[in-house]
Amino acid sequence: MGKPEPTQPTQWIERHADALFGYALLQLRDREEAEERVQETFLAALEARATFRGESSERTWLMGILKHKICDHFRRRKRTGSADEPAVSEAMAAMFTKGGKWKKNLPAAWPGEPEAILEKGEFWAVLRDCLSKLPARMGEAFSLRQMQGLEAEKICKVLETTSTNLWTLLHRARAQLRACLERSGFGRAHEGNR
Repeated sequence: MGKPEPTQPTQWIERHADALFGYALLQLRDREEAEERVQETFLAALEARATFRGESSERTWLMGILKHKICDHFRRRKRTGSADEPAVSEAMAAMFTKGGKWKKNLPAAWPGEPEAILEKGEFWAVLRDCLSKLPARMGEAFSLRQMQGLEAEKICKVLETTSTNLWTLLHRARAQLRACLERSGFGRAHEGNR
């Protein structure tokens, strides 16, 4: 039995574009960048079509290519520098005192079952919005670790940072996302409003 052939490239957009775009948008937080990475993915898949071994589904194969394109994007962005350093300083000033302590208590834990929260379609829209408010480098670190599941060592290479800085970025990203999600009704602060 031979290897399964991927469908015709003319069918890829119809079958997989929405899923790929949704994933890229969640990772990159920018519509144009997400569209670019999906286009790059389809072009790379077209060039590598003969290497498809059929060990995974076609969508998984395309998603793997997309993940590499997103990592490449983060690497390029790191090399060209980030214009978001002032935004990082502003965000940190808003959350921490000059002595490095939290200005207010840690956000409350989420109520209820996580599955029930995830089932709400609005959660993903709110999460995308909250991710878009993170400084670029912080959002990249969070996306690579939590959404793509990359190991810390690989993320440090992609972002050209130390492990200490990575853990600081991740801690701050989680805290800011939690606060944003709670302000949007996904936490105890708004439990009575739902």
